Amino acid sequence: MQVNNLGKGVLLFTIGMLVTKLSSFFVNIALTWKYGTGDISDAIVVAISIPTIIFAGFISAVATCLVTLYKEVDLINKSERNKLVSYTFNGLSLIVVFISAFIFIKPELVIVFLASGINESSIQLAAKITRGVAVACIFSAGTGVLQGYLQANEKFRLVSISALPVNLVLSLCIAFSQEESVAAWICVGTALAYLLQFVFFGVSSYRQGYRWQPALSLKDKYIKKLWIAVMPVFASILLYDINSIIDKNFASYLETGTISVLEYSYKVAGAAQGILAYPITTILYTKLAEDSSKEDMDSLRNTMSFGIDQLTLFMVPAITMLGLLANWVIEILFGRGNFDLYAIQRTAGCLIAYLIGMYAVSYRAMLEKVLYSLGRTKEVYFNVLITVIINIAMDFIGYSIWGCYGLALATSVAMIASTIYMWILLAKKYNIKVNQTTRKTIKNVMIATIIMSISILIIKTGVERMGVSSPMLKIAAMIIIVAVGLLIYIGTLILKKDTYAVSFIKRLLHRE
Repeated sequence: MQVNNLGKGVLLFTIGMLVTKLSSFFVNIALTWKYGTGDISDAIVVAISIPTIIFAGFISAVATCLVTLYKEVDLINKSERNKLVSYTFNGLSLIVVFISAFIFIKPELVIVFLASGINESSIQLAAKITRGVAVACIFSAGTGVLQGYLQANEKFRLVSISALPVNLVLSLCIAFSQEESVAAWICVGTALAYLLQFVFFGVSSYRQGYRWQPALSLKDKYIKKLWIAVMPVFASILLYDINSIIDKNFASYLETGTISVLEYSYKVAGAAQGILAYPITTILYTKLAEDSSKEDMDSLRNTMSFGIDQLTLFMVPAITMLGLLANWVIEILFGRGNFDLYAIQRTAGCLIAYLIGMYAVSYRAMLEKVLYSLGRTKEVYFNVLITVIINIAMDFIGYSIWGCYGLALATSVAMIASTIYMWILLAKKYNIKVNQTTRKTIKNVMIATIIMSISILIIKTGVERMGVSSPMLKIAAMIIIVAVGLLIYIGTLILKKDTYAVSFIKRLLHRE
């Protein structure tokens, strides 16, 4: 895989992630339209977040380590690859079955742990949904391993739309449900969605050449290496989950619906990162793992610089525009049904607070992948531990002063501190820095973004003074504002003669 030939792969992955992220909003749109922000929505949000908080972290850790080890095995002994994947598949499935059984038996313990401040009726509803979700998550273990297998083989298209079946089925179930039957609808829908997801990945992996083997070994040298590597990665992801749990617990003691407000705003804030940053870091991680396995540090530095270039070029203007149009975005996405003006204002405020840290989150995802590819998982764990400590301290301060806005801002402050620490670590300890061209790109993008922001604010203020209130007119106005903003942004970069930006535009136009 050559760094300069990754453009098409990133573009296809980005399109897939765009579709997936849009489908994830269907869940929130259905939930806000049907149940607004209240006891029922809080219970549903807590219950359906269990796959992310409890299972996804461990499964993601396994898939991440599998990619790196798969590349190593591919260089040494290709015949061992299927065995490695099967051992991982079987071992992870057994672990997830055990955890699912515990959650199914004691769902109330999990609910109280996630959100101790919600009322008794919400706990009972969340517990019913949790049982169904726990059963459905059994399929997610195999899906996660197969996702890592496809990623290691540079098959990214299905990976980019992996959550699509879950989002579509879940949103339909919420839309058709009634208060008295919502638990049954979500339980059945979640089980069906995760099964479909597993089938899609199974068929794709089979076509790629994977053949499952009914075997399990803890003595295999590669599987030993995998599980040793998994633990620090899982610990770092688990700390992030603990971070989320702490935020939800603080939120559960604020007014009813705060958990939902934070969930919706964070999902919108993470959309830009998921659509633009995730494809870049996921595809480049395979290249980083390859560079590391060959001990080619010059290539690894170039790969990282390429990733930072792309993140800067796309993420900085995207996050900035989202912040400038936050109130319009929230109103267009959720402003219907039981989601009133007060809910829109609170969610938009939390969105802006989260976006402050999203610049750092995007870069951090790239730097984290560099450390993972080098096998420096313990340092990632230590960095996340610092992040959680900072977040908890800031939660106490923000919670008491600004309420839900303070909780969102605390997350941003923690992420910024974490990213700065990681930049320093890579530069000082491993001599891994971005090149001069990348530093110039960052400077030029900042200037272009400032000019773009001023233009957007002027146009938006003019539209608001005209008294535009129709959702359709606001959508049209927002499209025009974004288009004008992008033209100003791109034009400024061209005038600045930014090397990377001009080169990217020429490649996009097939002129080189």
